[in-house]
Amino acid sequence: MDRKASQSMYWNLPSKFASDTEQQERNKLIEQFQFRARSQRLRITFVSGDVHCAAVGLFKTLKQKNGSEIPLANDYRYMVNIVTSEWSVRKTRFSALT
Repeated sequence: MDRKASQSMYWNLPSKFASDTEQQERNKLIEQFQFRARSQRLRITFVSGDVHCAAVGLFKTLKQKNGSEIPLANDYRYMVNIVTSEWSVRKTRFSALT
């Protein structure tokens, strides 16, 4: 990555969900998705795009109260977050059609 792109990412990434209000809104939204996943037995995946980066992350329950981990198949908090650029999404969509 060149220096200019690196500096752009350095300044852009911290601005995403940086304020207390935005963090509270994000946490409330995640909790609402977790409630829906639990009540309707759904698996939720977040797909978003940003021209500056690509990443994969996840939410999950770290440990139960007795110290053992919850199997992912039973964990309603398990949600994958995929961040990709528009170009790669477009390429994937078209290659899937051929």
